[in-house]
Amino acid sequence: MNSPRTHSRQYYIRLVVLSICLVIITLPRFNRNDFGVKAFTSGGKLSTTLLGDAAQYVAFTQYFRNNIPASDLIVPFVYRPLVPFVAAQLPFSPMTAINIINLLGLLGGLVFLDKLLSTLNISQRFQMLGNLMFVFSFPTFYYATIGYIDPVLIGFLILGTYFIFVEKWVFLIFVIGVGALAKETILLLLPVLTTYLLITGKLWTKQGVSLPLGGLVYGLSIYLVRAYSPVSVLNFVWMPSMERFWFNILRPRSYISFLLTFGIPGILALSIFYPKNQHLILSRWRVITLPLIVGYLLSITLFFYSMFSAYADGRFIWTSYPFSIPLATIIMEKMWGKLSYGEFERIMG
Repeated sequence: MNSPRTHSRQYYIRLVVLSICLVIITLPRFNRNDFGVKAFTSGGKLSTTLLGDAAQYVAFTQYFRNNIPASDLIVPFVYRPLVPFVAAQLPFSPMTAINIINLLGLLGGLVFLDKLLSTLNISQRFQMLGNLMFVFSFPTFYYATIGYIDPVLIGFLILGTYFIFVEKWVFLIFVIGVGALAKETILLLLPVLTTYLLITGKLWTKQGVSLPLGGLVYGLSIYLVRAYSPVSVLNFVWMPSMERFWFNILRPRSYISFLLTFGIPGILALSIFYPKNQHLILSRWRVITLPLIVGYLLSITLFFYSMFSAYADGRFIWTSYPFSIPLATIIMEKMWGKLSYGEFERIMG
């Protein structure tokens, strides 16, 4: 990939403005106060007490502060200790501490999304559009600061995707290992890495060692966190069932939240399969597009799996953003910026 661009003063001003906008977007729902949006959340005043999964992360944070016993914790939430452990060290209420970390995770994700788009040689105009799609998005508004730990996962996924394309394998393996302590879905990076190594012809070189090492570190993290968790069920999995599927399919919020979270990036990314865009998959563009497509499609698969195995909502498709936003910016630049194949050859060469 190309060398990072030299950043100007305007770049840092733009990033600061975007960061401020991201924080502002999350404020209405911060700590589930739902200021001005109660009618659109989980039912007015009840939205501050019906915490869903967030209650488990709050409890885990309390456990790390020695305020509650291990018997109050349940799987699989105890297998995601990173955010609750860090939150427990902060001098705030558990919910506030978790959401501060979530904000930091998304702010870090924004910085590295910008760096990722720059690495892919997206022009500054379309980098800005990509950043705006990340900041002014439904999941940033709706899920970022309500006590879940998914925003930190999104930050790790963006960071890991960036390290794949800049080929910083040690940093990537570190992200996979630590990210597994945040949420097991960091696993998405491994098939993206596999695709990148295959397309670049590096799978069977010394750089290809990053794949088994990444898998080993992921597996070790998952094993250790389960083996030494306060509540240990080593073979726990989300089992699919038709009962759960019908529960989700009869909930309008399942597919409404999917569509809102999938959003503009997801729809634009879909157009890469349009026949006129085949050269983006079949030519040298595939070095960029195929790894992103793999992450994008697996994220969609994850959502459909959640329809059979969990309380499905837009958080499951939010994992597509590290892949759909770069794909969307490539599509936009092709359509509107007229980035030519010859220009791409010069960049990649």
